[in-house]
Amino acid sequence: MRILFLADGRSPTTRSWLAAVLAGGHEVHLISTYPCDDIPGMVSQTFLPLAFSGVGRKKPDQRSRVQGQKKPIGRVISRFRKTFLGLRYYLGPLSIPLTAQKYRQIVKRIQPDIIHALRIPYEGMLAAYTPQGYSVAVSSWGNDFTLHAGKSLPMRLATRACVRRADGFTADCQQDIRLARTWGLRENIPTIFVPGSGGLDVASLEGLRQKQPVNQPVIMNPRGIRPVYVMNDQFFQALPAVLREFPDAVFYCAAMKGEQDAEKWIRSLNLSADNVKLLSPMPQKDLWRIASLARVVVSPATHDGTPNSVLECMALGCLPVVGNIEPLREWITDGENGILVDPLDPGSIAAGIIRALRDDDLASRAAAINWQLAVTRADKQVTWPVVLNFYQSLKKGT
Repeated sequence: MRILFLADGRSPTTRSWLAAVLAGGHEVHLISTYPCDDIPGMVSQTFLPLAFSGVGRKKPDQRSRVQGQKKPIGRVISRFRKTFLGLRYYLGPLSIPLTAQKYRQIVKRIQPDIIHALRIPYEGMLAAYTPQGYSVAVSSWGNDFTLHAGKSLPMRLATRACVRRADGFTADCQQDIRLARTWGLRENIPTIFVPGSGGLDVASLEGLRQKQPVNQPVIMNPRGIRPVYVMNDQFFQALPAVLREFPDAVFYCAAMKGEQDAEKWIRSLNLSADNVKLLSPMPQKDLWRIASLARVVVSPATHDGTPNSVLECMALGCLPVVGNIEPLREWITDGENGILVDPLDPGSIAAGIIRALRDDDLASRAAAINWQLAVTRADKQVTWPVVLNFYQSLKKGT
């Protein structure tokens, strides 16, 4: 099968998905909406800027293999990230028709059996311009409808056009399949629920599950800086209360080293570098090794699907303390295999972390339950036959 993906080629989710499709022996092409290094196995790989995704970024140096670097304007955008995102909600959808002709030319050249947009904004919105006669699959990841779609009239119109064009739909939470119907998804098209970027590498995680003795409480925040929907400002405000109860606690914060917001929160709250470790971006397995030392994983999200990083930490035995939102309630029952908190309330987050550090019975019970969830619902050995059958059903429908 010849499959053309519309995706952010930098994303671990994209790369995980592409690797699994390649393992199935398919011919894979990628249109990346952000500059990224060449991905092994691609028959073709094209950078197509979309909704200002190329602004402030350089193409990666193919000799050094360093991912897209920021120009001076990129550093300005990072500093005023929320303002830029607000403007993009209006201007991004309006800019997509300017890219549509070049996109159609690439489609005509490749002649794919299936085109798969791995998220709605803005790749799925471009996929709405796919010529008739091609099967289009669209994925959503928990915040496409609840957060992004309603931010502006252009976003609402483009989201609806994307969903109506879809011939198949995948989501990492059941909530999104339900919501897609309200946005115009046709009743007779294939839909699948596939957690964790297409599934977890359970075999690799299993070898790290044996917790090494740790002399101090370790807490993992694997989410990085995700403006608007992961409330890391509230997370950091919760830390002083936790440290009063557990002065030797260590918080590992993934992909936050050098992030101005994280450094500002540490300074304003007078947090010690002994207690809060801001991590550089690192290979996934290195992050797993750190997570394997943690007692608790924290995700203070107000909008989400099934966050892959949280699911991996749960499989590694971490007790989840997460926002009380519908997609996470699909996985976590409060007090049974995790703790649900108000992600907008630092006191609630702190209380959840403190309980997670104190309640040995809950931690032990949750570790067993969450491992079974990983094996039975999230393992790639379970999920990828479903994905491949989904692709086959789309091909047959063309």
